[in-house]
Formats: sequence, C-alpha cells, structure tokens
Amino acid sequence: ALTADECGAYVDHVLAVALTAMRGTRAADEIPTGEQVAAIRAKLVASEPCRELDRAAWTCALAASDQAALYACAGPATPATGAR
Repeated sequence: ALTADECGAYVDHVLAVALTAMRGTRAADEIPTGEQVAAIRAKLVASEPCRELDRAAWTCALAASDQAALYACAGPATPATGAR
C-alpha cells in the first residue's frame, strides 16, 4: 500500500502536469491561482486517489511528463463504460 506521503507526491505531480498543460493552452486568467490549486489539492488528497493504485501505476504516473502519459499509466479504458 502507498503511504500518505506517496499519495501526496502523486497528487502534486498530477496537478503539476495538468497546470503545465493548461499554461500551454489557456489564457492566463483561466489558470487556477495558487490558492485555488491548494484547495484542489486538499480535495484530491482527501478523496484518497491512491487507494486503487498499485506501486507500478504510481511509479509510472510519477515518471509521466504529460497528460497522455498519465492516462497510459492508468491502463486501457474498458470498452463498455470508458472507465479505467
């Protein structure tokens, strides 16, 4: 099982990748502020997104440099629902 610190690192990385993508495609006023990012982070950490990650998926996600690579770490979508 992943530790709370490892889960926090995962959330931080996912947010960093998302913000980098947003900065490349959105206007400055559409990018979340530091305060908004902190609130998003708190909600994500509280939702315990790591509870379903195994160590291999976590390691893959932390090595991902863009959103496509992050999605690839989650594995293929199931055909019926599109869920991962």
